[in-house]
Amino acid sequence: MWAAVAAIAVALWGCGDDDSSAGGGSSGGKSARAEFVEQANAICEEGKERGLEAMGAYAKEHPGSGLSQQEQLAVALQKAFLPELQKQVDEIRQLEPPAGDEQQVEAFLVATEEAVEASSKGPASTGDQFDPNFDRSARLARAYGLSGCIYG
Repeated sequence: MWAAVAAIAVALWGCGDDDSSAGGGSSGGKSARAEFVEQANAICEEGKERGLEAMGAYAKEHPGSGLSQQEQLAVALQKAFLPELQKQVDEIRQLEPPAGDEQQVEAFLVATEEAVEASSKGPASTGDQFDPNFDRSARLARAYGLSGCIYG
């Protein structure tokens, strides 16, 4: 049952595009922005995996509870996935944005933090409630090329 919840979580939160990791070895010739985008996307992709693992662990610790599958998904997203998403923001903050891009990167990070905070509040009745919170963050991620960091 929770495999289905994880599949729903992936569909709900989006997987991002994998095209940002094209080109295999060292950074030879990549711009500072391309390098930053690659690193940030990798953080987000790894964070999504950790978030889904955390949701699975949460589900094992809190089976059923008389909630519908959709309610269980929403609670697992709120209690397990969102803290992992905040960790992604913290990890990206440790990267040095390319010169001149600091405000754009910071705007994305702040929008993501605001979405995490808004989604963490209130009852978790359906996963649908989270999507609107991440609209701005998703738009900013998309505009900067952070396809792996698009949620919602």
